Amino acid sequence: SVLGPILFSIFINDMPNTVCSKILL
Repeated sequence: SVLGPILFSIFINDMPNTVCSKILL
């Protein structure tokens, strides 16, 4: 299906944001 890679890419793209927010908090 197409949703798999899309959700995976969104998860990978969001990882730096979550890591930075955890470091800042």
